Amino acid sequence: MLKGLVSVLLIAVAIVDCLVLNEDLRTFIKNKGFKKTIVIILLLVAYLSLTLTYSSNPAYGFQKILNFLISVVPSVIVFYYLISTLTKLRVKLFVYSLGIISVLTVSYILTVYPFDQSTIYEYRAGRWSHVIYGRMISSFAVILLLYMVAMIGRAARLLPKKLYTLGQVRDTPRQLKEERPRVLFLMFITSIAIYGTYLSAFRAGFIGVLLVGIGLLLISIKNKVKSKNILNPDLPAFSIQRINSFLPTSLKLFLPFIIAAILIFTIPAKDIITLRFDNMVAIDNLQFKGDPAIHSRLEAWELSWEIIKEHPIIGSGFGGFNGYNNIEWTKMIKYPHNIILEMTAEGGVIGLLILILLIYIILSRAWKIYPGIILFLLFAIWLALFSKDLSSQAVLWIGLGFYGLKRVD
Repeated sequence: MLKGLVSVLLIAVAIVDCLVLNEDLRTFIKNKGFKKTIVIILLLVAYLSLTLTYSSNPAYGFQKILNFLISVVPSVIVFYYLISTLTKLRVKLFVYSLGIISVLTVSYILTVYPFDQSTIYEYRAGRWSHVIYGRMISSFAVILLLYMVAMIGRAARLLPKKLYTLGQVRDTPRQLKEERPRVLFLMFITSIAIYGTYLSAFRAGFIGVLLVGIGLLLISIKNKVKSKNILNPDLPAFSIQRINSFLPTSLKLFLPFIIAAILIFTIPAKDIITLRFDNMVAIDNLQFKGDPAIHSRLEAWELSWEIIKEHPIIGSGFGGFNGYNNIEWTKMIKYPHNIILEMTAEGGVIGLLILILLIYIILSRAWKIYPGIILFLLFAIWLALFSKDLSSQAVLWIGLGFYGLKRVD
């Protein structure tokens, strides 16, 4: 009901925005790109519905499809609309909104810790789901990181496509000075989002943010070296002069992580937070100190593999993991918490191929529209490998909104 209410509000806001901008809603709906996006969604829903005919738990499979229609489809539609009508002002408002939400929620968490990671989440006033909040705040952190890199790139040529003239390099200090206040603000709110991810103890999100940061650093170093080779080809590739030229700028990427680390190590944290992260690195004999969340996933992945071997072609049907062979604990876990194993166990090789095709469509189309978003989509795939089910991966599926778009320079 809550997801349905949020989706209705989301669609309503998009419609009102369309009217305010004097956009023709009918033209938008009739747009070929929009139709292509809807068609691919309907084909996915049709396939999932078809598997219900032989699913061992069609009722739960139908519930997952309903969840997909209620929460994911409206998100894809609104995302397509926002990308189609994107402006610089909207981007700034969006980014600053993420920053404000991050600061407010982290302040609340520090005041009244609303999570209880030791039990399965039950909706009630005053309690937050660490998974839902963790997925949200970690996604905020990745978006803010990417935007921060874009701003630094414009000001200091951190991620340049090509440097044509020495004049561009000469103008860099002036550009950096103009952008400095916004960059500093972005560094602050990004560090708060990273810290919020840690406070949620959502381990997949926290590791994912770190991986994105490392990826951005490697890309920045690679492109900076390449740019220096263009400007001064006689300078050795890894000389001290060249390293000194890009290292200070590249280190700006890690300032949010440094600030977040200071907050983590100076502000006392709940024991459950440090325990969950300690358990994650206790890999001895795959025991992880008996961490129930990790062990339940390992058991789910093992059972998924058994289902795949028993139903390799068409799977057990959508929702079939829940209650498979009357195994009691599957009624509580409900799905493998891994989108690849879920689609293969419940859809067989056919389902796996469909998933691979959809991910290829998302990544390849996003690369043509805006290459910088690829890291965010890879982050979404990372999350899908450790938490939630196919119908709850809106962070990934909104990438389908790129499918019908044309590239705009």
